[in-house]
Amino acid sequence: MLLHSIENLEGLSGVKSVVDDALEFLNNQGVIINDFAFRLVLTEAMNNAVIHGNQGDNTLRVLCSIELEGKTLSLLVENQGEGFDWQKTITESETRGSEDPLCEGGRGFVIYKLYGYVFSFENDGRLVRLTKVLE
Repeated sequence: MLLHSIENLEGLSGVKSVVDDALEFLNNQGVIINDFAFRLVLTEAMNNAVIHGNQGDNTLRVLCSIELEGKTLSLLVENQGEGFDWQKTITESETRGSEDPLCEGGRGFVIYKLYGYVFSFENDGRLVRLTKVLE
């Protein structure tokens, strides 16, 4: 299994460099991936970790790890916040989404699914794991 970790200590301003680093790592491994979709998915996860997880506190870090095992890619994004009730949030976003597809909350879940990532939460919601089987 290949593993690569990138730490973001700069809040939202550091997200782009983390995403760029992650994509460069995958390209260097010869992984063929839709750059736009990858950037969108990882940017969404990183932004959520900074904004919601760390409550915008730039003194807290966000760690992005990439696991590559065979054709399975896993992105792990972990914040230092207090966690959240992810089951409740998923239920609420599904309800809101059906009423208002332009709603600002819960878009991450839709984006992850749209681009073929299966998501799960660990560590009381402080870590999101996004997994995709590559073609």
